[in-house]
Amino acid sequence: MTSTSAPLQSNLRSDISRLIQSLKEYILVGGACPIERIRDFEKMFNVSLPKDYQEFLSLYGAISGNQFSIFGFGNEKTGILLSDLILLLRLQYITFSLNFVPIEDLGQGEMACLDCSETGSKSSAVYRVPISKNIGFENTEIISSSFWDYLHTRLTKLKREIEQIETGLAILEQRVKEFQSASNYNHAEGGKLPRNHVWRPYRFCVQDVLLGATVVQHVKGDNFLNVDVFMTEEVPPYEPDSGVKGLTLFLLCEAYKCGGTMEIRFTENVEGGRIPRKIQELAERLQLPIPEKSLSDRRLTPRDSRTLFAALTPFSPEAFARISELNLSIERACYVVQKGIWSLQEAETILLSAVNPDRLFSGGAPTEQRLLYGQDILYGRTTILGGYLDRALSSPQHDLIDSNLEVEDDERSLDIHWLPSASAKIYKCAPAPSETSDHLQIPWTVQGSTVPSQFAFGQQFAVIVRARDGVDICQSIKRDIQLAYELGQKLNQPVFILLPYDFYDPDIFEDKVRLEIIAIANKNGIGLLVCPETSLSLDTQVQLRFNSSRIIRE
Repeated sequence: MTSTSAPLQSNLRSDISRLIQSLKEYILVGGACPIERIRDFEKMFNVSLPKDYQEFLSLYGAISGNQFSIFGFGNEKTGILLSDLILLLRLQYITFSLNFVPIEDLGQGEMACLDCSETGSKSSAVYRVPISKNIGFENTEIISSSFWDYLHTRLTKLKREIEQIETGLAILEQRVKEFQSASNYNHAEGGKLPRNHVWRPYRFCVQDVLLGATVVQHVKGDNFLNVDVFMTEEVPPYEPDSGVKGLTLFLLCEAYKCGGTMEIRFTENVEGGRIPRKIQELAERLQLPIPEKSLSDRRLTPRDSRTLFAALTPFSPEAFARISELNLSIERACYVVQKGIWSLQEAETILLSAVNPDRLFSGGAPTEQRLLYGQDILYGRTTILGGYLDRALSSPQHDLIDSNLEVEDDERSLDIHWLPSASAKIYKCAPAPSETSDHLQIPWTVQGSTVPSQFAFGQQFAVIVRARDGVDICQSIKRDIQLAYELGQKLNQPVFILLPYDFYDPDIFEDKVRLEIIAIANKNGIGLLVCPETSLSLDTQVQLRFNSSRIIRE
């Protein structure tokens, strides 16, 4: 194995000692470990620790900090003991090499490990080891030539990150003061919202947890988004990359909203003007590394931004194909999803069913164009009606008296495919983590229906979405039932028809007429579902979505 010369190791140890001293407010040190404890560990696990790692254990025991932990022998504050960790890995992963000693959890299912196969070695290379695969040397890569090199790199990186955070916080505070002085705006009382060309501070929060903060402005002359602060951190128990994904998506949405070219640049206050390291790492994990030219030019080009936007917006292959086929604006489709104007499934419904999806994403046709306007309203109404059913199906039912238990992130997994020829959705549903039932109850079934509405999870069923008003329902329902019957014969699976609450309008449907329609549906084996929303309330929702879309760019 590659070793480091004695003078260089001595310098590294001195630098490491100074780094640890300068970071004492941000890290915990386990304390000196007796040599007897080290020998007992080697005997218990039949390994020979490299001399440099032994020296670390003797001096520091273990080190723990923010998103940073070097395993060893410390206390409950510095994390899991090395002996407990090795025992756990050897029991859980039978292919874990007996020569590997883990020194840090790298996340994403990988560990930094020392190779302890050479007895009495002065140092060992540090390997990146994927613990979820067959753990042999063929699946590893060397990431440092020695333990001291690795520790020095990690501490230097931590110190640089802390300095960047402190600089970012100071600039953020300055920009917030400038913003409040110029606009006199606060969330409680409101005030004048700033124009895009001035510096605007934003924070990214989930409830009371701050996941990131940024300051941006649109540069008019060169037409790009300028970023003065970009700070984000991993916050357990939120899933990995939550902060950097949220903040990156915000920048991409702002670049589109401001009417620019989608180019994004960073000031000297953000890692010296470079594209932030966390954005680079996120792109690499998405298997779309930022091109070298963009890194050297210190900017995200419009092409880079669009690629990243598309990768972070999980459209189905069919939706992406439709975007390509119609030559649609990919950034507009991504924006309406990421800003919550349309949900992902709603946006896919529009993409796969509407004649002109881009017009709906842009706010629909003007009222003066009556035929196009009416068409867009109907597409929007159908989309929102289907979205209500998506949310009802994704919400688990719990056996509590007169109540549904709502648990954050406790949702059923829905696999949805849109069938444009029938304006139908094909559903397959998996239970939520908290559910104990083996069956899915279809919501909103009309009273008097004899069609089964309870299925095993995983069974497919189809729902024809008919967002008609009362008069149209009365005129078309029998034809829709016949279409649903033919679709059921073709797909060989249960079929339902989803209607607005207009089906219960007494001014249009007398009880006798309504019962007759239910009887026809029963005879054909078609279930009728009636959403609690009327066509009028759906139209109001469509108008709100269209209005939100129209004002997105200055």
